Amino acid sequence: MNKIYNSQDGFTLIEVLIAISISSIVILSFNTIILSSYQIYDRNLNSIERSQKAMVFTSWLKTKIDSSSNSYISKNDNLLTIKEKDSSYLYKLNLYESQGKPAVGIEKYQFQDNILSYIEKEPILNGVIDLKIEEINYTDHKYFFVKLTFEDNKTFNSIIY
Repeated sequence: MNKIYNSQDGFTLIEVLIAISISSIVILSFNTIILSSYQIYDRNLNSIERSQKAMVFTSWLKTKIDSSSNSYISKNDNLLTIKEKDSSYLYKLNLYESQGKPAVGIEKYQFQDNILSYIEKEPILNGVIDLKIEEINYTDHKYFFVKLTFEDNKTFNSIIY
């Protein structure tokens, strides 16, 4: 039994190469679209996370200030200083490195017998490279303007009153 092959059966090499080229272009286009979408998603997710962290930080700071007996910008070191009510503890908001990354933290001091003693440092918010806090006195109210600058140079501004 001999089989007779028809020259019209199958595809030529050129047809196969053209089909592979068109398929490659389509696949690369979809890949580029998916990669771009992921990068936009990742950038937006980081922005949302940064904003949420900054809002939690300012909410925490407002609670600390509201529950304090006194809060002010220290003339000696220009740091926000918070005196805890009915306590000998004093807190200073400062920038430093936590596990090799920039962070905003709180330094805890104890004021006893006219001596201010350093107790510990605790990170509050990682990824912050700059912190500016200004005290604004308006009529009978004291406000604090807070500006956080993150590692990607994005800023977050808030007013605590």
